[in-house]
Amino acid sequence: MLMQGPSNISLSQHDMADALQRTWTDGRILMALYLADHDAGARLHESIAAADAINHAIPIACEIPHALTKAIRCGLYGAV
Repeated sequence: MLMQGPSNISLSQHDMADALQRTWTDGRILMALYLADHDAGARLHESIAAADAINHAIPIACEIPHALTKAIRCGLYGAV
């Protein structure tokens, strides 16, 4: 049985979100996706350019899928 907390988030979802370690890189990737997002979604080359503009560093190949996986699991971002 799931119990509802004061913020209407079930305990199991809350525990899962806390179990994921979020890093500066995750935040940078999410901010880049936000900045690159258009009505049709964020394109990869635009997201990489936005991440580079934020921190003057192009994300390495494993950073984008790791950040997206964490964001999707926490419900912060959806994939199509």
